[in-house]
Amino acid sequence: MENDKRIYKWDNVKLFLIFLVIFGHILDREASPSRLMETINFWIYSFHMPAFIFVSGLFSKHAIKQRKYLRLLSFVWLYLLAKLLITLANFAFANKMNFDLLNETGVPWYLLSLASFYLITIFLQRIQPKIMLPIIVVIGCASGYLPVEDFLSLGRTLGFFPFFYCGYLMDIQKLQTFLDHRKVKWAAIGVILSSFLFVNSQWSLATKFWGFLTGWASYAEISPAFEYSSFIQLFFYVAAALVSLSWFALLPKRKLPLSALGKDTLYPYLLHMPLIILLESGLQLDTLFKEWFTFRILALFFLALFILAITNMPVVKRGADYLFNPISYVLPKQWLKVK
Repeated sequence: MENDKRIYKWDNVKLFLIFLVIFGHILDREASPSRLMETINFWIYSFHMPAFIFVSGLFSKHAIKQRKYLRLLSFVWLYLLAKLLITLANFAFANKMNFDLLNETGVPWYLLSLASFYLITIFLQRIQPKIMLPIIVVIGCASGYLPVEDFLSLGRTLGFFPFFYCGYLMDIQKLQTFLDHRKVKWAAIGVILSSFLFVNSQWSLATKFWGFLTGWASYAEISPAFEYSSFIQLFFYVAAALVSLSWFALLPKRKLPLSALGKDTLYPYLLHMPLIILLESGLQLDTLFKEWFTFRILALFFLALFILAITNMPVVKRGADYLFNPISYVLPKQWLKVK
């Protein structure tokens, strides 16, 4: 897309979401988080991956309609590469070694699920959405009853697929028109503030439902109300959708000084966790920020920005590109496209 035609709104959205991914993972690893840190982290997890997956679906239309199976192979390769990079970082800097090819609880799950999202949608694209969407939502709500959990990221794939499919179905121009309405923006402010205040005021209740935000386990393991779990999941679908759309409405559509960092989110997504592990070990972050308890969350905020900037540096992207996209250099694209 030409620079003068580029829709910077979505660069800003992707920048915001990839920052939340990095910031959330930094907060996850805090040895002694404050209540504020825990509240912010829970709130981030309540919408950031649904929003990220929705945006992925929003920009998947061309690849899915063209049945570009090369894209699927790329996601599988990136999944393997991410697992390898994180395993090596843990071994080198944290003296940990844990490599399980078929089960994934960490960062790489999204890449494997993304391959599944594309593959499933390719085969569903000829079915009427008004028939398929309710079925997908029901399957997503019921998926937690299945004992699949982390195997091939199936639990998360089924649980988060409704967001990808909704993004795929969405007309980006109509969505943009809706988000630009003044009343929508005012409502968005109310949704965001009320969602954060609810999490903060009902913290003891909110923590009981952490597993619904991450999709890491079956309902039998995470739900205090097993028989009503599918309805709880549906509630989180609606809540995540409302908060996500609210942020989409409020984030600016003009070009910002940092908008370029949102253009390619693949590099920071793949590289941020090894870098966090390196910094955590080399700088002993928990000890370093221990004296700054009151301002520690601010320090971690800027650390996330630093990691985002480092992983977006041109020299890093050029060096990583040969690792991230080897298939495109080896196999002709027409071999991997179904006509």
